[in-house]
Amino acid sequence: MEIKIRPAVNSDINRIIEMLKSIAAIHHNGRPDIFKPASSKYNETELAQIIADKDRPIFAAVDENNNLIGYAFCIIQRYKDSGIFYDHISLYVDDLYVEGNIRGQGIGHKLMDYIVNFASEIGASSVELNVWEFNTSAYEFYKNYGMKTKSRKMELIL
Repeated sequence: MEIKIRPAVNSDINRIIEMLKSIAAIHHNGRPDIFKPASSKYNETELAQIIADKDRPIFAAVDENNNLIGYAFCIIQRYKDSGIFYDHISLYVDDLYVEGNIRGQGIGHKLMDYIVNFASEIGASSVELNVWEFNTSAYEFYKNYGMKTKSRKMELIL
């Protein structure tokens, strides 16, 4: 299968929503106390706004027929004149998804390679993301890609 990574376009919106619902189900299964079932993080209007926002690129993984098979939502974070941080840019990966039946074929790796290249091109000093503790396959994927834990978000459930 030939995979191409490109910026998402408005014609991808309906397929992205389908994928957002799939990832929502994964999150709901892992933490039903937090995540709603069969939900979508964004609606059509919000996705169109994000696609138009140069600081929030969405990268689409497509097959040789231009079928969307994965995506990565990113946010360019600029730190300037902070009281505690040196000036820098980081690229935050807000969401990454590859269609379940084709995981393990290198598509996520290609998305990450594209993200890292993009981050370098914009002068970012890092690529960052959060991964849920229950999502061990995602954690292992990022760890195998070379990412390391920067900080931990902890909770005490009441």
